[in-house]
Amino acid sequence: MTTTAPRPGSRPDDPPADAPAAGLSDPRATLRLGHPRELLALVPYLLGFPPRDSAVLVSLRPPGRRLGVVVRTDLADVVGPDGALLADSLAGHLRADGAAEVVVVLHAGEGDPRDPDRGLRVARGSRAGRAADVLRRAVADLAPLTVWSVDEGRYVGLDCRDPGCCPVGGHPLADLSGGELAGRLVGARGGVAGSREELGLVRPAAPGPRRSAAAARSRWLDALLRADGPDAVLRWRRRSLDAWRTAAGASQDPLGPRPSAAVLGRLEAALLDPVVRDAVVLTLVDPDDAGLPEAVLRTGVAGPGLPGVPGGPGPGEDQWPEEAGEQVPGAEGGRVGDGADRGSGPDATDVSDRVRAALDLVVDPVRGREPREDVTAAGRALLEQVVAHGRRDQQAPALTVLALLAWWDGDAVRASVLVERALDQDPGHRLAELLDRALGAGLPPGWVRRRC
Repeated sequence: MTTTAPRPGSRPDDPPADAPAAGLSDPRATLRLGHPRELLALVPYLLGFPPRDSAVLVSLRPPGRRLGVVVRTDLADVVGPDGALLADSLAGHLRADGAAEVVVVLHAGEGDPRDPDRGLRVARGSRAGRAADVLRRAVADLAPLTVWSVDEGRYVGLDCRDPGCCPVGGHPLADLSGGELAGRLVGARGGVAGSREELGLVRPAAPGPRRSAAAARSRWLDALLRADGPDAVLRWRRRSLDAWRTAAGASQDPLGPRPSAAVLGRLEAALLDPVVRDAVVLTLVDPDDAGLPEAVLRTGVAGPGLPGVPGGPGPGEDQWPEEAGEQVPGAEGGRVGDGADRGSGPDATDVSDRVRAALDLVVDPVRGREPREDVTAAGRALLEQVVAHGRRDQQAPALTVLALLAWWDGDAVRASVLVERALDQDPGHRLAELLDRALGAGLPPGWVRRRC
């Protein structure tokens, strides 16, 4: 598994390189290294979790060793049969980022991989040594490479043969606190999770509220299945969207009432309908166009495809042609969003154009903008409550929208974890598949791409 993160704290309005340094809590601050080993203490903050059995590659860009793209991959994949192909792909991300120097940090779980009996050369059979060889070949024509090994709270330069500089067993990692740089990353991104998996963890609610949510979910799905004709389906969708807007609005007020378990169960059912889910995403993407989600419900025009993402829609294509007729899990024989109610004609064409313009706010490097934090924070909180109160292992719709918000916010690592969970629960989920391709290709959201 490979995850790619955009530059830490990067924003489209970053100050120029010669501007005064921003304050420590300013997420727009540009991070620069005095020495590559400073990265060793920063890696957990850059990724959001302490890596294990991993290779982490970091691009350093001119001027002044600015931190660039950060890529983590499983060490087993690097030393596996397809390791060379993987390494070439990783090198492509670094090349696209304009790397002038590359730092590799290996977490192999084998202590100091150097052998004192061989003059501190890498021990034969060392996984760290094999991974380093593969990665060196991939970036040989790209930029100078420095390789470090970190394990058991100690670090060592993999190519260092001087016991005075790099003693057997290495130096304590605690000597490299990260100092100011770590503080700035904490201010911009928050703390460090205990593991990669914890980045996507949503703890389930208590059994009682979950039972109440399950009953409400069943009632709301039954209401859809009993809907007689397009007008009745449209009324169901409008009531679903109204429930989302009311709950999301309340979530913007920290002192406001929390949504009940019944409301969360209704929202879980509503998100199973791709048309409602698309409308929900549009409330988060472009809150200034309050009429667009309603227009999507009315016309049945597909919503949040990702133009420009590998495997995404091309010019003139509907965003979600494959999703027509999506099966509703748990609703025997029930389908929503079938092709019969997908709109056509001038009105639908106008709505499709408006949808594409809204999506450009996420993906387009010219028009792309950062998420509006008050809106997306409320959306995240509400979606996490839906997951917490919903059926175990059947939360792909909510998890995928959470992943989209994380990716748009520049947190590619959390987005990757959430997408993996969504695809584990629903391997054919179209939006999750598109996000997975975007993350695998290292494609950042539009506001980040504008700086590239």
